[in-house]
Amino acid sequence: MSQGLVLQNISFQDIIKDVSINLKTGQTYCLIGYNGSGKSLILKIAAGIQEPSSGAVLFQDTSIYDVSRSQRLKINSRIGFVFQNAALVSNMNVYDNLSVGLKYHTKLKEKEIEDKVDFFLNKINLYLKKYLMPSDLSLGEKKLVGFARALIDNPDVLIMDEPTALIDKKTSHFIIEIIEEFEDQEKAVLMTSSDTDLIFNVSDTVGVLMESRIKEEGEPYDIKYSHDKEVKELLSNIKLIKTEEVESEILRILK
Repeated sequence: MSQGLVLQNISFQDIIKDVSINLKTGQTYCLIGYNGSGKSLILKIAAGIQEPSSGAVLFQDTSIYDVSRSQRLKINSRIGFVFQNAALVSNMNVYDNLSVGLKYHTKLKEKEIEDKVDFFLNKINLYLKKYLMPSDLSLGEKKLVGFARALIDNPDVLIMDEPTALIDKKTSHFIIEIIEEFEDQEKAVLMTSSDTDLIFNVSDTVGVLMESRIKEEGEPYDIKYSHDKEVKELLSNIKLIKTEEVESEILRILK
């Protein structure tokens, strides 16, 4: 496997210190940790959204924070980002949210853009809602549109912040299928998650962020059965969150 995205000794103020992640093509890397530990910050640094205090981010051997603005925009177009809250543009309908990036960053004609948007809307079963505003969508639907927006320009790297958080089980399974399909194309995935399915069944590598650093890193099985007391406590907390989400889903169905 070739290099997809490399974080070298990334630090940001006192939040994260000397964080290194080596993400290869065809690999899914999941970062876990407590709320407020800096997981989302690492994703934003990896995506070229937030410059670190020190360290480097390499995309295909190019340091993304040491190039011109135009070069960084080209690199950003090769990295898809899925925000935890979807972050759709509130005054744009679904179609415009998906097409705006293609209009500014590609040379596609309007008909080609329309065909591409329609293809992805059909893929996520939201074609009939293409002209609705984000406020008219459920959280799960917003997440799916956010996924489509991240994937529509066929990026080489997909970065996701808690992709299955606070959504129903059906939508969650659908999103997992999309992630696995992306990985099968020899693309790289970097994500944070508190979903045990994503952490242990989808990921190839799991990194544990604690006390500003990657405390432990390895295959899902090794992390799941870690002998480290603090890692065990974190995993127990994650399982508790998962149990609460399942109970909430059962209550929703019964109501």
